Amino acid sequence: MPSSTIPITISHLGSLNVGYRLSNNAIDPSKPTLVCINSMCMTTALFSPQFESPELNSALNILAIEPLGHGSTSFPTKARHFTYWDSAAVALEVMTALGVNKAFVLGTSQGGWMVVRMALLAPERILGVLPLGTSMDAETAESRKKGCWDPVPLLHPFAAKWASATPTPEFEIDDTWCGMVASFGFGAHATKETTEFWTQVLKETYAGDEGRRKARMAVLCLMTRDSLNLRLADITCPVHWLQGTEDTPYGCKVQKEQLELFTGSTDKRLSIVEGGAHYLNATNAKEVNEAVLAMRALPKMSSQLSPEQQKGLIHHVKYGAPSRRAQAVQIRAAPRSESEMKPFSRPKQAAWDMNLNAEQIRRLLMGFKPQDMDDKWMIYSKGPLRKENLEGRDDPNASVYMYRSWTGTLCFKVDLVVEDVADTLSRLEAPVELQEGLEASAEQSDTDAEGSETSEKEDETAKEQIAGRIVGLTWETDEEMARLGDEQKAKEYAGNVCKYVLRV
Repeated sequence: MPSSTIPITISHLGSLNVGYRLSNNAIDPSKPTLVCINSMCMTTALFSPQFESPELNSALNILAIEPLGHGSTSFPTKARHFTYWDSAAVALEVMTALGVNKAFVLGTSQGGWMVVRMALLAPERILGVLPLGTSMDAETAESRKKGCWDPVPLLHPFAAKWASATPTPEFEIDDTWCGMVASFGFGAHATKETTEFWTQVLKETYAGDEGRRKARMAVLCLMTRDSLNLRLADITCPVHWLQGTEDTPYGCKVQKEQLELFTGSTDKRLSIVEGGAHYLNATNAKEVNEAVLAMRALPKMSSQLSPEQQKGLIHHVKYGAPSRRAQAVQIRAAPRSESEMKPFSRPKQAAWDMNLNAEQIRRLLMGFKPQDMDDKWMIYSKGPLRKENLEGRDDPNASVYMYRSWTGTLCFKVDLVVEDVADTLSRLEAPVELQEGLEASAEQSDTDAEGSETSEKEDETAKEQIAGRIVGLTWETDEEMARLGDEQKAKEYAGNVCKYVLRV
């Protein structure tokens, strides 16, 4: 069934009718609104699993909007070309026309690019973003190295074939295109019924001269889209990205590193959905609907947080779950495979002079192995080497590597000079019970020292307990990889990772 339409005007585009679908055909002002943007050549019908969910309908207004070049949305009267930025502006204008001031936004595939653009264009109106089955980068050689597809050779023949200098009233989209859209989107979840349904929808949508123009522009938007990576830090609302393990165009690897680029968001998470295909809201509606309801609860939860609790939330995003860190480390953390770990892109080095006792050195070298998404860091060490293997006394003989756990981005390398290598190695190999005893002893010492004045005699004792020192820091300066700041901020950040994750 064709979507309803609403007329809008945008100065540079002209006038157009925008296709949309609204739950209960009206906005209930007592409920927040979820805006959904569909994938390539789909319509609002893609979101039937969301419109048919009693749980979602009781909690939210659901508004699906068809972007430029799709469904019942007409070709603009003024503009002959448009981009995903224009579709984002159109969606915001539809929200205004329907009386929706603020909304959560969910986008499948290309819809993910549009909802992120909506949050960039009007951050005050977007409560949260749910990208599904997508990538934030352009269609580049770099993204293809990370498991994403190369659509240009596939789509270029269609874009060329659909170009015409004269009107084409007899145009009809071909079966090859219809079958390709269904197979890429639904994957193993495609059935004869769904393929026939969407073939009929596509043939109705892309018919006649306007249908040809819409189809060509939809393809050109995909082929020529710009990367959002450098803009993601400006997103301040919560982000919950869901990606299927069977997503043919974009896989489920690149999303981990791109999620970390949302540095301005105080609540960002990635869910990898087992068996999920590209059109994830349709193939795995249960997981997607649950994520929507969880995000629906966030503003209410946030408004109930005290300033101290909000500060704690930001702390959690940066450093991880305190309950996990409190557990005794049983074995020395080992690095993951090289394919999962990214080396420095643009490293910068600086000297750093900080004395350490034996227990602090042990904790640094033991590292940290993440267990789930609440753990933000993967930390492992190399060394210590014996002094006779070094050229000078001040040469570092151990290094600690600090990676963001889900992206595998190397953020910091801390270089150490360990004085008593034999004692340190024995501590690293100590049984768990002994480790816990050492930790308890160190923590008690820390507690006893709080608030007390240190005498000259205690200063001498402390000096005698120095077992090594930090002598240098290397950090990532490529802001596409991580935003760690200048030398002072990098040292503060690395010091806090040591403090809050390793308890050093």
